Amino acid sequence: MKRILLSAVVLASVLASCTSNESSEASENSVSIVGTWVGTSVDFVESSNGNHRQQVIDSKNLHQNSVLILNEDRTLAVTNARRSYTADGNYVFDGNQLSVILNMDTTVYIVSELTDSEMIAVQPYRNTISNEVVEGDLFLHYSKSE
Repeated sequence: MKRILLSAVVLASVLASCTSNESSEASENSVSIVGTWVGTSVDFVESSNGNHRQQVIDSKNLHQNSVLILNEDRTLAVTNARRSYTADGNYVFDGNQLSVILNMDTTVYIVSELTDSEMIAVQPYRNTISNEVVEGDLFLHYSKSE
C-alpha cells in the first residue's frame, strides 16, 4: 500500500537525462509537459484475480490536489495534497515515456494522454495485499494549472 501511495504522490504530487532530440515534448506531440500539474483523480484497472480496486483507489486522497511541477531544465518538485510529502528530483520525457527520478529511485510512467490542459500517466502496479498479489495499471489524471 505504501508503494501505491508513493507512486500516486510521485506522479501526483510526476514526471533526468536528455532525450534524443533535447526536447521536453513528446516526439509525436507538440504539447509541452513542462508546467504545474494538479492531480485530479486516480483509476485502477486490476489484471489479477481479486477485488482490491478500492484499496488502491483510496490512494486518490493523496493524489487529488497534489502538485507536480515539471521545469524546462528537467527538474521537478512534488507535493502531496496533505502537504505531508515534498520532494525534488529530475525527469526524462521521451516519446510517451516519463521517467521520474527521486532519491536515486526511478519510476517509469506511460503518458497515455497529453493536451494543453490534461495529462494521464499510467503506471504498471504490482503489490501484495492481505497475502494476495495485486496487479494492474494505475491511471493518474492531472490538470494543468495556469
